[in-house]
Amino acid sequence: MGFNMKAALMPQGVHLVEISDVKEKPSKKKLNQWTITLRGWDRIEETVMCWWPLEGPFTFKTRRYLALLGFAPDAIVEERDLLGKKFYVAVKHEEYNGEMGAKVDEKAEGSTFGAWAESNPPPEVAAREASAADIFAGDPGNQDVPPDGEPAF
Repeated sequence: MGFNMKAALMPQGVHLVEISDVKEKPSKKKLNQWTITLRGWDRIEETVMCWWPLEGPFTFKTRRYLALLGFAPDAIVEERDLLGKKFYVAVKHEEYNGEMGAKVDEKAEGSTFGAWAESNPPPEVAAREASAADIFAGDPGNQDVPPDGEPAF
């Protein structure tokens, strides 16, 4: 199943995304599904993924995704409840029907079918954020003062 991203070729890697639109419509196999538009939180791209609703053969995946978004296991979730929710996804590129496409890597290490909760990012994102925090951990008050004590300007 995956998130089957078709609308845009989102770059490979891990991205923080936000659910910006949800519509219920039938799949090619006539199963009702949610078509969810994701907006890259750190990018402009939008892309689409599909989740099956809470009834049918893929309920277990949908429930796992909903849990990572903070919903209780027995929650009754409607499309509008998903709007604005953020989470991380691992994106990989694959050829599909002769064209390259981007989709969620459901087998990404440490993920829930290719996804992580916003509050629990994958290790590479946590390390990148920690590194960025280290850059700003110094005393910002003396950034413009050279070692001789004279202001730089």
